[in-house]
Formats: sequence, structure tokens, C-alpha cells
Amino acid sequence: MNLQPKVKQLVWGNFLPVLAPVLVLVVGFGLMSWVNVSGLPIDAPKSEFKSATIIGQESVARYWTGLTLLLMVVVSIGAGLYAMVFAWNASSDESSRGRFIVTLGLLIAVVLFAIFGLDDTSFYEYLSLKVFSGTLGAYPGEPNRLLMLDHIIDLGNTVPPIAAAILATAVCTLVPDKANALKLDASGNQQARDEAAAQIALQIVLLKRYLGAASLVLLIGLTHMKAWRDWPLAFWPNATDKSAIAFQQLVDASISYQAVHFVCILAAIFLPIAYRLKTQSMRLAVLEHGEQIGSSHATWLSNKGLSLNTSEITQRAIAIISPFLVPAAGPAVEILKKIPEMFS
Repeated sequence: MNLQPKVKQLVWGNFLPVLAPVLVLVVGFGLMSWVNVSGLPIDAPKSEFKSATIIGQESVARYWTGLTLLLMVVVSIGAGLYAMVFAWNASSDESSRGRFIVTLGLLIAVVLFAIFGLDDTSFYEYLSLKVFSGTLGAYPGEPNRLLMLDHIIDLGNTVPPIAAAILATAVCTLVPDKANALKLDASGNQQARDEAAAQIALQIVLLKRYLGAASLVLLIGLTHMKAWRDWPLAFWPNATDKSAIAFQQLVDASISYQAVHFVCILAAIFLPIAYRLKTQSMRLAVLEHGEQIGSSHATWLSNKGLSLNTSEITQRAIAIISPFLVPAAGPAVEILKKIPEMFS
């Protein structure tokens, strides 16, 4: 019995598509722990907490942080459930559903360990513990604002990663199976090719839907991340204060790093599967219209719902994160734009 094809299908279909984003996740957090410097000499503002201006600015910042948290949790849960329902229905037998559950469980465990297990230092300590303690931590009243932020960060670091894990596992179910590959090889059987085309078209539709859900989670997640990191800025009476400007620059740089990091994770999830689906679509087009690639292939692919532009994946993600990037992130964005060329 030749186990090599089964092992290859198992690895590609159930482990590689989730190992790639996990690897990017772990490497990204590892690099972040190296480039971050705790204890930066940014002084907290010497503000009057009873000032009407400070009270108003803090209230706006707090409610905006809470609102973005609510949006992020709702969108993440919705995206996760959306992907799980479609992926579960796409799993045609108990064996594939069992692999789906096991893979999802392992991926969630690894992702949460990468976030909470690698470093127990609070995220805001990397920005400036002095600023957060001197503003949110020193603000009078209950509950303590810094303790509130701890709970907000814990929730924000749990719900979206689980949604991302569900989406990554759902994308794994779109890997072309062996039966479909056999239909592609049946070059003389028009019915087999039509069945293969219909299945691939459905997989492309699902891939685009999962990408849309993941993009929405990314957008809301970055918006929330910026909201809570900007919260201490409400305590500076003067936004042109040198310490306020330095803290704002630090926050923007950290957001830019994580925005690019998340786009790399998104690309690791979607690009390999998109490439496989695009390859099979082109095989069908060649069977229908011959080896010479031309406009007839593109028209046929479009009519059959098989057209898939791999650059759309990274381009859409870059468009989402653009408002969160500092000018220095320009070279990194240019590199990201070139990634889809490897899958064209």
C-alpha cells in the first residue's frame, strides 16, 4: 500500500495551511519582543485629573475603546461562526469533520500559547509603563482604569485569535481533494470536468468569503488596538507637548509593525490555497481551450466562476492597514505587494 499520496494530502490539507500562519505568528511576536524596549523615558503628563477638559477627553477615549472592543468581539464571533458553519457543511464525511475539529483544537491551543505563554509581560509595558501607570493607573475612581485595560487586552487577545484560527482551519477544507484531481485528469470526460469546475468555483467563492470575513476582523482589530493605545493621550492637556508627541510616535510605530505582521499572517493563510485553486482552474482552462494561454482562457474562467487573482488577497489587506502605517513602513508594504507575484 502506497501511503505517500495520503500522507502528502494529509500534511498539505490539514497541517501545512495552519502551520504557515502559526510560524509567522510566533516569529512575528519573537521579533517584536526584540525590537520593543521597555522603560522608555517618556514622562507621564502632570495633569489635573479634576480638570473638566481631562475628564471629558478621558471619557471619550474610554468609551471609544469600549465601543471598538464591542465591535471587535461581535465581528470576531460572527466571522468565526460564519466560517465554521460553511466549513462544517463542506466536510462531506465524519472523518473529514473529525480532522477539522482536531486541527481547529490544536491550532487554537498553539495560537493562545503563542500570545499568552511566550511572554507574560503586559502589552502596554512595552509601550511605556511609566505613561500608562501615570495616567490610567493614577486616575481616581472605580474601577481602576489600568485594571480595566488589563481585562480589555485579555479579551482582545482571546476572541480575535480564536476567530482567526477558525478561519485558517476553514480555509484548509478548500484544499482540492484527490477525487477532484482525478476528474481533472479525465481529459476526455466532459461531465467529470464540469463537476470539477463546479466544485472549484464553489471553493473560490468560499475562499473570497473567508477572506472578506478575515479582512473585517483585521480592520476592526487594528482600530481597537489603536484606540486603547491612544487612551493615555487624553491626559495631556496640550497635544503638542514633547512627551505626548513622543508617545504618539511610539504608538503609531507599534501599530504599523503589528499591522504588517497581521497581513503576513493573512497571506500565509490564504495565498497557498489560492495558488492551488488557481492552478487547478488553469488546468481546466487548458483542457477546454488548449495549451496556448489567451483571452479565451480568461473569458472561460470568468464565465465558470473560476477566475482568481492571488494579488487581490494581499492588496486588499494592504488597503485596510494603510491608514495605520507610519511613513517608515513604506518599504515593507512594497515587499508585501510583490509577494503575490510568486503565486501568479
